[in-house]
Amino acid sequence: MKKLLLALALCFGLPSTVFGQCNGVFPSGTVCGNPVGAANIPHPLPLASFALSPAGPTGATQYNAGGGALGGYTPSQDCTVATATGIVTCLKTNNVAFASGATSLGTPANVLRTVTGNDPVVNTDCGKLLQEGTGSTGVFTITLPSVSGFASNCTVYIYNGDTITLSGKLLSGFPAGCISTKHFLFPGAVVGLSIVNGAWVYSYCPGQYVPTAAMTLLVNSGGSDSTGDGFTLPFATMQKCIFVYEQAVLYQSNLNQPTCQATSSLVESAVHYFPIAGTNTLNISSNTCSNTWKPSGANIFSLAVGNGGNVQFSCFNLSGTSTTCFSGSGATACHLVIAHNNNVVFETLASVTCTDTGAQGSCVVTDTNTAGGAQINIDNGMSLAGTIGVAYSIEGRAALLWNSTLTAISSPTITEYFQALGNSIVCIQGNFALVGTFSGRQWAILNGSQLFNLSGTAVPGTAGITTAAGFNSGFVVATGGGGC
Repeated sequence: MKKLLLALALCFGLPSTVFGQCNGVFPSGTVCGNPVGAANIPHPLPLASFALSPAGPTGATQYNAGGGALGGYTPSQDCTVATATGIVTCLKTNNVAFASGATSLGTPANVLRTVTGNDPVVNTDCGKLLQEGTGSTGVFTITLPSVSGFASNCTVYIYNGDTITLSGKLLSGFPAGCISTKHFLFPGAVVGLSIVNGAWVYSYCPGQYVPTAAMTLLVNSGGSDSTGDGFTLPFATMQKCIFVYEQAVLYQSNLNQPTCQATSSLVESAVHYFPIAGTNTLNISSNTCSNTWKPSGANIFSLAVGNGGNVQFSCFNLSGTSTTCFSGSGATACHLVIAHNNNVVFETLASVTCTDTGAQGSCVVTDTNTAGGAQINIDNGMSLAGTIGVAYSIEGRAALLWNSTLTAISSPTITEYFQALGNSIVCIQGNFALVGTFSGRQWAILNGSQLFNLSGTAVPGTAGITTAAGFNSGFVVATGGGGC
């Protein structure tokens, strides 16, 4: 009897750490356990009684909320989560949609948007490549707006696709600092722009334009320096054309020389003071040789060349007719072409005329700053017309090489043909010839300068001089045969 009572007591009356209390049928939504921080008898409990129960609504992503508890959140707006697989997909940033196929607004998405007319960059272009033109579309404007509305890490690439019939793309709102966009976006060029610290910056700048064929840019007084590209729409000034070559082009030595070609008469004073990268010569010409080029305003020159700039000049009428400098004297007289500073070459090729420099002016002059570097080559003739002071004034240890025909148009009034000062040289070579009726003095060769006439044709006019008050003597060294 005592044994039976002990067994019943063990089964029903005494606590036990061995036998659990979770048996039989559990209430709905419960588990068996002990949620408190000390030993106790397990019993049915709701799931929420345990710290490791999921937090948040169905599908919520769990995180450590501290204190042994879980927290939950549901991704919204930019990203979503597939609860079955755990894959996170982000299609926006700051609620701005990515370009189709993009993985990041700062990474190219291999998505092309083709543009054929005036067009702004928009916030859905982030990650895209914009093709501006389809081969021969023509000139239009690309506008880069402010960063407002764009993702803070937006990157966009822009490509000028007009590489068949070349044309530039005008740029509005673009930042400074990229040489390839200084004037316009060149054919075939690509630039990249990104937003960094709240501002557009260049993430890719290709540098100078490298042409693959001989390059000609057009100039017309009815054109525009701001909306022309020189390829299909002409610039308004020769200066703009020169600047584009000097600043933004890397020329190839196997190509014919780059050209600025006027398609109208011009009134301006342009300078070419820096060599073009990759070449040593710029061709300046006109499509019609009767086109005139006059100095503008109170300026005394049409073209000044210096600091290593070399020019081949053809098919133009350099003219001082009805200009301010025509009636000037000394520093205010017309000097239609000036060679300034060292390592300068000015060369006439064909059909160049000099008209009306005025009685005190010159067609071509080198100044005292040339210091031995300037060279004037008259290789394919030059014509003189109207009233001219000294046709060719060479000084500062410069050289004039004449190897072609000198033509007088309608009996011009000329004071003197050649003047050489400051140890300069005038070399008249074998092909020198004359056409027309000439007047004036042959030359003034002074201050250690020398004149060689190797042609057998006398320089026209009255006898030249080699001495004058206030000057050291010059020399006429040889006539006929030999070399300079």
